Amino acid sequence: MLVRNVNTGAELYRGVAEYLGELNPRRVYLSAPTRPPAEDFVKPPPEGEVVEAYEEFSKVLDQGRVELLNVPEPPPTAVYGDPATWLLNTVSVHPLRVEHAVYALREVVQDPERLIEELVERRLIVKTWYQGRVYIVRNFRSLT
Repeated sequence: MLVRNVNTGAELYRGVAEYLGELNPRRVYLSAPTRPPAEDFVKPPPEGEVVEAYEEFSKVLDQGRVELLNVPEPPPTAVYGDPATWLLNTVSVHPLRVEHAVYALREVVQDPERLIEELVERRLIVKTWYQGRVYIVRNFRSLT
């Protein structure tokens, strides 16, 4: 994972790519944060640095073996079981954009926004801003 001001720069990319070249993997995935990270200091690098990383890795490993994972994932398409439990289980694993939660819940809950607000009021989830979007994350502090 590429993190701004932590592990970015052409020299670092080249060194990691050369090391991976010795390991000879079939594919290398370069990622950048697309959801709120656990640590506040973690930020995605500027787009130009992601391109630079891709180019450096591709020089060493061949372009067909390097993939970028820097695009937010699509919303979930189905809710399984109890909607509140599904949402809590989902956001326990990774943050979920509010609009994606509403989209997924719309078929099984009459008022998805109200369900989300009830879970916020019960302090089971919290809303957080990241890169201009609102996400839902599990409030693990409520479990102690």
